[in-house]
Amino acid sequence: MTRSSLDKFMELKGIDPNFVDAWGNPAIASEEHVKNLINKMGYDADDEQQLLGHYQEEEKKHWLSLLPPVTVAQKSDSYTIDICLPIDFVTDALIYQVTTEDKRLIKETITATGFPLVAVNEISDIEFQCYQIQLKSDFPLGYHLLEVFEKGNEEALATMSLIITPTACFTPKAMQEGKKIWGTSVQLYCIKSENNWGIGDFSDLKMLLKNTAANGGDFIGLNPIHALSPAQPNNASPYSPSSRKWLNILYSDLTNIEEFKHDKALQDVVNGQAFKEQLAELRDTKWVNYEAVTTLKLEVLRKLFGNLNNGSVESESRLSEFNQYVEEKDESLIHQASYDALQFKFLNEDQTLWGWPAWPEHFQSFQSEGTQAWIESNKQEVMFWCYCQWVAELQLEEADQLAK
Repeated sequence: MTRSSLDKFMELKGIDPNFVDAWGNPAIASEEHVKNLINKMGYDADDEQQLLGHYQEEEKKHWLSLLPPVTVAQKSDSYTIDICLPIDFVTDALIYQVTTEDKRLIKETITATGFPLVAVNEISDIEFQCYQIQLKSDFPLGYHLLEVFEKGNEEALATMSLIITPTACFTPKAMQEGKKIWGTSVQLYCIKSENNWGIGDFSDLKMLLKNTAANGGDFIGLNPIHALSPAQPNNASPYSPSSRKWLNILYSDLTNIEEFKHDKALQDVVNGQAFKEQLAELRDTKWVNYEAVTTLKLEVLRKLFGNLNNGSVESESRLSEFNQYVEEKDESLIHQASYDALQFKFLNEDQTLWGWPAWPEHFQSFQSEGTQAWIESNKQEVMFWCYCQWVAELQLEEADQLAK
């Protein structure tokens, strides 16, 4: 195969064979590896005609589309955008209308020939020209819609997503002023303490915050603390969460939950010799015993959840707060809680039913009638998993306020 066909296809798909290796040296991916990648994309890397045909087809689509599907640009006072026009349109004044994310309208009237001509192509005997126009409006950060209109025509000739990003990541003010700051980067689950239950928790985090601040530190960098799968405790990678919105409930310090503080009987159990020996064993292991920690914490969390309905003055107030939290978080929380509940249900029935793709079809969608009917008839179980998220979120908020 000629390199030209392969190079064109690589350019089309954004495949750059150049990289810097682990030793800091410039390197180039072998043709074998590039072809393997192309094969994985569903093309035959050894079929020159197929690659060239696909390239030509995509090139034609590009020229026949006035605007690209999306342009991402850093915040500036002007923005360069490519527009491909049939030659008959290049001298026409066109209206460029941007609807910002907050629904404001910003318009400019521009003629393409007032800007650099960067490419020309002929398709079906019609000449197309590509110009790099400049929009000089002050667009806010965010996701906006750009539309191009002819004067007097309400139907857009073309549309494009225009994404305006910051020029740099967030930089603390102290660093902007040249001050050096330092802090601790920590995997929260690794923290050892005399009080946790075999895994670092949010109370450990608060202690670490206090000690870091007392020694002049400025921040704590945390590993991802997203929700995992409590029904599969050994699948504990923080980089494979069940949700990036909700929290890993194992990070809650159960002794710092209000329901625990008002449960003398449960306190006696936790402070008893047998329970203390169990905790000591969990703390003394070299690696986190996720299975044992999860079993223990869920057992106690279920007792604490039961205390919400014991009729005491404290429980009534807390139950009201919890119900308000569930209402505020709405369907997203119920979605996560239902998933946790259903995963436990199905794994208890059959260990091969590891997640929703393996569940019965009528349970594979949150919106399905089967799922919604199950949620309706198992409200307390779903509410238990909502409770687990609530107490975790409250404790993370405490740590956040302490950090500030």
